[in-house]
Amino acid sequence: MTLEIERRMGGLVRRFRRDNHMKREQLAAQLGISREELRSYEEGTASMPLFLLSRMSKIFNVHPYSFFDPEPLFPKIFDQCALEMSRIYRELEPEKKKQLLARAREMIAE
Repeated sequence: MTLEIERRMGGLVRRFRRDNHMKREQLAAQLGISREELRSYEEGTASMPLFLLSRMSKIFNVHPYSFFDPEPLFPKIFDQCALEMSRIYRELEPEKKKQLLARAREMIAE
């Protein structure tokens, strides 16, 4: 069972990396690990430490739970929409980001 979880998690890491147009070498460098180590995580042949999931969630701008197979909970269109929204947000000017976050907080409080 653990191997299946690691494979699914690794597949999601690979998908996030590819969706962000990153090469394995680029992500490994940002994580401070070797390309081979990252490959072993993506293939599910090694257990991924939680601190790496935390780093990856920041790099990909996703919640750490995103690596725990969201497929049963959300349709693929949700994932695609979230990735597109994340991309758009990263391209915003800092002032626009502040305005957007302020409006989101207002909506949550309502």
